Amino acid sequence: NLPSGFAPTAYLWIDSGVADLAADIEALNVPRICYIIDTHCAFATRLEIARRFNFTFLAQKTHLPHFVHAGITNVAWMPLACSPELHDVGPMERKYDVAFVGAVPDDPNDRRKKLLDAVQARFPNSFVGRAWPEEMARIYAQAKIVINISAMRDINMRVFEGLASGALLITDPSDGLEELFKDKEHLVVYQTDADLVCLIDHYLKDAAERERIAAAGRALVLSEHTYRHRTRETMLMVLEA
Repeated sequence: NLPSGFAPTAYLWIDSGVADLAADIEALNVPRICYIIDTHCAFATRLEIARRFNFTFLAQKTHLPHFVHAGITNVAWMPLACSPELHDVGPMERKYDVAFVGAVPDDPNDRRKKLLDAVQARFPNSFVGRAWPEEMARIYAQAKIVINISAMRDINMRVFEGLASGALLITDPSDGLEELFKDKEHLVVYQTDADLVCLIDHYLKDAAERERIAAAGRALVLSEHTYRHRTRETMLMVLEA
């Protein structure tokens, strides 16, 4: 169904949930590239998807060895990033002490649920819940601190979104995080769940340090970690292969 006269230079498939691929993508006589994001979900299915491509990029470093061991060739880690246009909301009053945009499990024993309940109990002037991307950007632009609670040590989108918003990001450790950012220079890492509330309290009281780290984090993510950067890095790696 390609337009008449259109000759693609590459085929890029971006993971937005497990879905069927076109049955005839191998008929394209161009490099086929997939960007797989949630490798901790439906791993076997995503592995089979990768087998149909010439190049595979993984948003999460954790599962890179598993893809290599399974025989996937030309596979590399390509972290997620931010969209500067999405976060270009102008100056806004930072009226929330803490913000977390994302799914909140119902299970009271779930780690994320327990941490978010503890944060809201200690800092009631917070936003916790779901929001569409445009609203998420506005919420983060109105927050002093954005917290992240990852799954399976993944560097998720929230890391880059929080940084791009100019809020202080406080996140748990993730595989590869230290290769992208420095603790207490671009963001703050809580090593144990028990540390999270204490760190939030500390940086709410120390506005100067909070704003210094937040500004450095935002500058770095906008200069090195946007989707424009990732697209360029991806195509350079494909061309050099």
